[in-house]
Amino acid sequence: MTVLFVCSGNNRWGISPTIMSQGDSLEKLGINVEYFPVRGKGVAGYIQTVFRLKRFLHRNQFDLIHAHYGLCGWVAFLAKSNNPPLILSYMGSDLFLVRGGKVSKNGVLGKLNRMMQYRVDHLIVKSAAMAEGLSRPEITTVIPNGVDLDLFNPLPKEECRKELKLNLEKQIVLFLGNRSSPVKNFQLLETAIGIIKTPEIELLCPYPASPTLIPFYLNAADVLVQTSLSEGSPNIIKEAMACNCPIVATDVGDTQWVMGETEGCHITSFNPNDLANKIKSALTFGNRTNGRERLRMLGLDVDTVAKRIRHLYECLLYKEIVGESQISITSL
Repeated sequence: MTVLFVCSGNNRWGISPTIMSQGDSLEKLGINVEYFPVRGKGVAGYIQTVFRLKRFLHRNQFDLIHAHYGLCGWVAFLAKSNNPPLILSYMGSDLFLVRGGKVSKNGVLGKLNRMMQYRVDHLIVKSAAMAEGLSRPEITTVIPNGVDLDLFNPLPKEECRKELKLNLEKQIVLFLGNRSSPVKNFQLLETAIGIIKTPEIELLCPYPASPTLIPFYLNAADVLVQTSLSEGSPNIIKEAMACNCPIVATDVGDTQWVMGETEGCHITSFNPNDLANKIKSALTFGNRTNGRERLRMLGLDVDTVAKRIRHLYECLLYKEIVGESQISITSL
């Protein structure tokens, strides 16, 4: 089986490491994965890419096309002929936009991305909340991104801090999002840290950090904080769980389901006092979590997730019923 991934190539590091990891895990199962990166921004950039992809598909044959993100779905849809089947993975930010501190699905881009659900053979979404926002349950399957447990694994805190040249004595509160992105809601964390007013705490915001350094940051930190207004299935939460890092996060996407009742992991409201108290609780916990065990129990390692995606591919190729449409997040 040969599958073409159509995905953004505008990431600072090229193709998203999450998408590359998914492709690598499918390769291990014997699926040949090729990548067509969509580069350039704006309408003109995407139109040019449609013609490039059309020429590429004329020269190369694939059993399936798997597009990641709504706009990449449009590129694939406009470029391909009637065959092969087209799968679209909505990633979260392509469905829910943030404007003026509020989550909206009614912007022009959001509406354009949602229109793609009527032009594909199957949809993959990252959480049940995303599925509920769509109108095609019969072709929608919930499959969160998996985590590479070989890459994201527990490491000695002191060694990681030395590697990153970080203070060995401070309690490190880690924020890995883009502070200037409205959806990441960094000002909430800033306010909470101001409420705590403890000199022993260091707020560390290394964005944009190289993907190869993220496991070191997660193992060096005393707590990871996510304050997002909206997410699909935030990869950083699963990566932190894989490193057994304590977490304080807003209840967005599937965050609460992924963390479950894991000791040292807390859901916070958007109230800065509540966030401050949850951060203090995580720091007082003072240990590493059992998050890695929780991920294994949920089947959120890349290898298990890859098997589910392969099953979906096979069902589409052989015209079988997928059997996981309308799936609830609690049954994953």
